[in-house]
Amino acid sequence: MGLSLLNLEQLYLNRNSLSGNIPTSITNASKLTNLAMNANSFSGSIPMFGNLRLLQSIRIWGNNLTRAEFPIQELEFLSSLTNCRFLREFDISNNPLNSILPSSIGNFSSSFQAFAAYRSSINGVIPQEIGNLSGLLQITLSRNKLIGSLPATLGQLKTLQRLYAHTNQLEGFIAHDLCRMSSLGELNLSSNVLVGPIPECLGELQYLKIVYLSSNNFSSTVPSSFWNLRDIVRLDLSSNNFSGQLPSQVGNLEAAPYLICHLITFLVRFQA
Repeated sequence: MGLSLLNLEQLYLNRNSLSGNIPTSITNASKLTNLAMNANSFSGSIPMFGNLRLLQSIRIWGNNLTRAEFPIQELEFLSSLTNCRFLREFDISNNPLNSILPSSIGNFSSSFQAFAAYRSSINGVIPQEIGNLSGLLQITLSRNKLIGSLPATLGQLKTLQRLYAHTNQLEGFIAHDLCRMSSLGELNLSSNVLVGPIPECLGELQYLKIVYLSSNNFSSTVPSSFWNLRDIVRLDLSSNNFSGQLPSQVGNLEAAPYLICHLITFLVRFQA
């Protein structure tokens, strides 16, 4: 395939019923910039795409691709992508990869903007090196088997707009360093085992619109800074261990007329 189509720049095979392995010969199509093979039934391992140095976008989500034998193995093909200096987005969601993220992910190009590995049986921790991806706009790591804490290095991602890591086994505190993500608009960390108080500075992120922190073990009181968020439209803090009283500042939410009641839900034990 790659040997015959040397001038191929874009290949879209998505949303078909294709099966079998992704042919490794595709890595010889050196002019390829966009590759979409998502929503098929491809199986086997993912080729090393590192030879495709002009690649900008790879979408292979929704297949049966696997890394496979041992859960502690790293996703080597991700390391090969560090050669692709124009890569902007990569989506491997909904594949039974059963592996861990390599620290080499921090060596991706500064032009890299979106990484998605939703429901991909990703094990282990989120590498600290992810904080090196200075141009990142969106991270989607939801519904995996991630453990450990959220890396404080995420705070280095000044352009990050969306962080989704819900339904994992993440634990520990939310580091104050995460408040440095000054462009953050959407945050979903629900259904983990995060603990401690929610940092007050999190409510000072002026672009926050959607916040899901439900079903964790957060304690103390709800940060008062949350009630001053100008553009918040969805806020879910339910199923935690908050205590105290809801303050009168709730009425300060400027977007309140557009809020649906069940989207601002809390489990709060009112104290006398």
